[in-house]
Amino acid sequence: MYLLFPPPQSFISSEINRHLDAPGISQRTETFCRSNVTTQNSTAFDDTLCTINPVNRRWAFAAWVFVYSLMGIGATTIYVIGAPYLDDSIPNNDSPFYFAITIAVRIIGPVLGYLLSSFCLTFYVDMGKRPDWKSDDPRWIGAWWLGALILAIVIALFALILASFPRIMKRKDNDIAENVSSYGVGDMTTSSTATLELSEHQNPNTNSDTNKNRLAEFKEALRRLLRNPVLLCSCGSSIFTILGLAGYFVWLPKYFEHEFRLSKSNAAMYSGLSGNVTMIFGVLLSGYLMKKYHPSSGQVAAIVAVSKYVYAFGLLLIMLLSDCNFMSDLPGSLQMNGSLKLDIECNEGCNCGTVQFLPICFRGTSHQQTYFSPCHAGCREAPSLNGSVDYSSCMCDSLSLATPGYCMETCSNLYIYMVLLAVIKLVVSVGAVGNLIIDLRCVEERDKALALGFLATMSGLLGFLPNPIIYGSLIDSSCLAWEASCGEKGSCWVYNTEEFRYKLHGLTSACLMIAGAFEVLTYFKVKGLSLFNNKNF
Repeated sequence: MYLLFPPPQSFISSEINRHLDAPGISQRTETFCRSNVTTQNSTAFDDTLCTINPVNRRWAFAAWVFVYSLMGIGATTIYVIGAPYLDDSIPNNDSPFYFAITIAVRIIGPVLGYLLSSFCLTFYVDMGKRPDWKSDDPRWIGAWWLGALILAIVIALFALILASFPRIMKRKDNDIAENVSSYGVGDMTTSSTATLELSEHQNPNTNSDTNKNRLAEFKEALRRLLRNPVLLCSCGSSIFTILGLAGYFVWLPKYFEHEFRLSKSNAAMYSGLSGNVTMIFGVLLSGYLMKKYHPSSGQVAAIVAVSKYVYAFGLLLIMLLSDCNFMSDLPGSLQMNGSLKLDIECNEGCNCGTVQFLPICFRGTSHQQTYFSPCHAGCREAPSLNGSVDYSSCMCDSLSLATPGYCMETCSNLYIYMVLLAVIKLVVSVGAVGNLIIDLRCVEERDKALALGFLATMSGLLGFLPNPIIYGSLIDSSCLAWEASCGEKGSCWVYNTEEFRYKLHGLTSACLMIAGAFEVLTYFKVKGLSLFNNKNF
């Protein structure tokens, strides 16, 4: 995407050159008070950067939709076909541990992804240029495209490995017989892999099944799924689980960045490490325990339901314990109506805007105040020597020591947040394997792939698809200062961190509680379901 639709080089060059310090006088005029510039032409320097062609923007958006559609098809196919493929290739008694391994590997993926993001964001978006500000500056744009390029190469290599697997994995005859003992070989209610191979071997001249109407078979299979109460309850749980957790993990780096004032790179790294490592151990432990003790279907459903509520109430707990009290250090004055007032008497006539967010702190003997930018502090063009700017001529405060950045920059609650989240995820991960086992066992063998496809489709349409709209609109409502460039509203510079924290964790917790309610229904509907061949529960 970056290679096909790169940002205009004039934008990157101007963005960097306007902020390079020259001997004697700083050239960062747009962040300083410009009382000699009228309001009409005060944003003239922005117009030179508004060079993105609207047509290219629409094509870029269409390309994103196309790429994400392909990614969704590929990821869903591996899950929908891969789980039944593995389940058909191993004895049912061993499946919990094998599924635990696959789930654990899938958990490692986001961890490595966040770490890769952290690494890529340490580089500037245009790797051929380097601005004079650091990666913890709000203006920093990391090399987001680098991670996609690396992952594309890795995924292509893994695709070649997956393509080398046989259509049907060889199994011992007693495994096949054990798997089909409760169904009947000739009625096509058995597995579409191992058992189909056995049926074709016994009846090599029979091709009647291949001549059936595919559409009619699909309708009949779909009708069976829609009449399955356990699958429908699992579908409802999956939808609200995806709706909550997808939004939570997408916004978690942004939350870390604003709540704990981390750089974009560190926010991505901490997001990847926050509890995902403990989930791997929890999933493997649950797979081992299920393989050894063979819990009943009711017990598994109860564990899954409890895990959802542990997650929901756990998020509410860490929401209350992670407040850094940064609301007293806003780059402006918070008004009674919830808005942030940036323009005050001392910067009147400076024609300050919100194109650039460059927080600056003034520390006096008895007070400290953060301003949105040197312009909002009433600072005129200041002498600069070796990258150190002299802010002694600022009209809002000329006596205090001025330093770039917020006045309050650290918060130890980050570690409390991560430790509690790690404990919560360790408990929650115990139910991950059981959820998948119930989804595979509550349907007939021939419907396993379709059942997982149905769950993935409904979760995508009702979970993933509305997720950005719901979470984006809710969290954006807590924004205090928006980027204003080229006559349009851009990204949010400053959030009301209290509202951000309550809305992110509150909405996620509510979704998990609803998902837990569906799991409680599953508990009452799943009784009598056999999860393992050698036991009847």
